[in-house]
Amino acid sequence: MANNISETYTDEIYLSKSQLQNVLQTSLIDGYWNEVMSYRKKHARRLNMRSLRNDIAMGVILTPAILAKIDGLEAQISRITNTLKKLDPGQERDQVEKALLYRNLFALSKLYGTPMNEVAIKALLGGRYRESNESHRLIIDFYRTLTYFLNHRPLPADDNFLGEAYARLLNVEELTSFYREKDFDGVAKKAALTNGDFPYAPYEKIQPFMDDLFAALQGDLPPFVKAALALYYVDSLAPFDQRNHELAALLSMDTLANLPFGNEAFYLPFVCLLEKNERREEARISSSRTGDFTYFLLYCVDLFKAELTSLQQEIEAIRTELYRKEANASLTKEEVMASRYGQEKEEFSQMSIFGEAEVQEAKKKAVIVSRPTPEPRVVAPKPIPPKQEPIEPAEEGEISLSMNRRALSEKEAKEYTQYLLESNPALNKKQASFLATHCTMGHYYIQQFKKFAHCAYETARTSMDKLAAERYYEKRQIKNKYVYTPIAMNGDPERRDS
Repeated sequence: MANNISETYTDEIYLSKSQLQNVLQTSLIDGYWNEVMSYRKKHARRLNMRSLRNDIAMGVILTPAILAKIDGLEAQISRITNTLKKLDPGQERDQVEKALLYRNLFALSKLYGTPMNEVAIKALLGGRYRESNESHRLIIDFYRTLTYFLNHRPLPADDNFLGEAYARLLNVEELTSFYREKDFDGVAKKAALTNGDFPYAPYEKIQPFMDDLFAALQGDLPPFVKAALALYYVDSLAPFDQRNHELAALLSMDTLANLPFGNEAFYLPFVCLLEKNERREEARISSSRTGDFTYFLLYCVDLFKAELTSLQQEIEAIRTELYRKEANASLTKEEVMASRYGQEKEEFSQMSIFGEAEVQEAKKKAVIVSRPTPEPRVVAPKPIPPKQEPIEPAEEGEISLSMNRRALSEKEAKEYTQYLLESNPALNKKQASFLATHCTMGHYYIQQFKKFAHCAYETARTSMDKLAAERYYEKRQIKNKYVYTPIAMNGDPERRDS
């Protein structure tokens, strides 16, 4: 605990004057507030930027305690980005990337209020999205743009980057306009006349405000302070006619990508910092009215820390589960059952109401089989698979698939089956279930459906023809028989070759 009011209500809880009055439950706080402000001024850094309200100078307070919080957050960012850098291509990397991307896509869906639910987003990330829902287009465009920047060297955080990002979000070759040339409505002019809070910048002020931002991003501020500043300014100014939320998040990511964190910064959950809530709005308005960016900065630090902690736990859970599956894959069925039996007995002993003797007796029954070390054996080289015919491009208007879809886990298959049945009522459950478990690119199917559905060959071919007609598979003739191979799904953008 800090030893005086100025440190307590700056380093531990960053309060405004009105908030301090509420905490101390008195209006006679001028002496206390002067003490707080004196302490803050000793650690103030000018930003050479202006606040949207009253056009006052902006600054940030970086006391040793606040810098320690920022350093701790940047260490968390490093752990996550370094984990991604070290992951080899495969199921583990694939699942970790999806967990990170999901955070941003789901947060954006909530921000816009679009009906793209969890199952549809997971289908999009897995390359299995198949809908023509225009309300999902914002999410798909953002995903496609994110994956582009994950694949390419980061651009300097300036107007050239925003131009590239804006064009990709709009899915156009060249922009016909850049910053707004008019206001959204008359609210900004009214705010200027009444000294109110601006919901966005008047269009005449956008260029000078953005020039100041880009200059600040080239300064010597800590990396996360720069990223939070980029998010705050672009989201507050709303300098473009549309897609300002996405551009604010992308500029924050690019700011960190150009610093020690690399392209992996584009996985970080910056969209979560845009979610509208009472605390965020209070922090944003406090920064705007006082010119003190620290209010909004510390809001971002606290929320981002919670998001990263949750992501780290999710990544560890993914890795632990995959390691467990790999370990079980080397055991016989009897050994797996014995291991589970032992684990259940161990869990039972932790909650048992019986005495110690009974617990020890139960443990004795949980015998895990010990396997002898097998003799080394010579493994014959795997035959080289025959060259597959190239898959024809997707129909016009689709986003083509450029990565091979792997076999789905049991949980993913159930989720995808649910998604297929919800998004395409023309399918029956057998057809949806088969597609969810037989969707590996480059593989060919027909007999598998017969075995899967326990049906005659003609019934299997009828069902596969139905799936081909719905553009899930492509029907091909090889010699004297027909086979079916998965084709590109809508909405799966270009992915990085890890």
